[in-house]
Amino acid sequence: MMIQKMKYRWAKALVFGGLVASCSAATVIAQHGTARPTIGAPYGWLITMNGADTATDVRHVGAWSWEDNALFSDGDPTVGWTHTSDWVRLSLINTSSFTIRLQREANVAGASADSLSMFPSFTIWSGWDEDGAQGHTYNNNNNAGPVWAEDLTYIDHYDNSTATFVERTYSLGAGNYTLALGSNAPATDPARQGYRFTMTTVPEPSAAMLSALAGMLFVSRRNRR
Repeated sequence: MMIQKMKYRWAKALVFGGLVASCSAATVIAQHGTARPTIGAPYGWLITMNGADTATDVRHVGAWSWEDNALFSDGDPTVGWTHTSDWVRLSLINTSSFTIRLQREANVAGASADSLSMFPSFTIWSGWDEDGAQGHTYNNNNNAGPVWAEDLTYIDHYDNSTATFVERTYSLGAGNYTLALGSNAPATDPARQGYRFTMTTVPEPSAAMLSALAGMLFVSRRNRR
């Protein structure tokens, strides 16, 4: 009986150890400016996260990049500006609890010093779009868009026009994702707005791991009889 318990504890530690021991630094590549793609989504951030990771950096976007209410009427789909938003090509190596925090950041080079018109907002889709022409605007809050990015599937958005930071957590499978980061301010401030993004991942058990654990629990119960 003691041998069986030791085997079970070792196997359990192995399974759960695999969930928490994979701690490597996230890969963050900035390709804004001339390196930003001219077909597909204009990805400026390329981020790969593996295990328990954190990715953070600063940059700037247009004050009404994520949503410009001058572009639509009441009842119409809301849209933002493609080329004044920042686009993230995200790759998750593991099934993860993924948290994004987007916040106002003062004193970012190239932006207004105080960035008081930065009201962080974002949209997240599954998939990458790396082909086809870019549209000047994108639907930011529903399954209708971006209409020019047919490879993206809408997951969620955070529409914020009052707070200096936003944060949300998602349970995401291993795979590829796209985010559009921007601001939802009135269309009156032409200055670029500084922001900081912080993304974290905490690995979640995969279906295979849960199945293996269930099997070990079943064996353990049988051995107690």
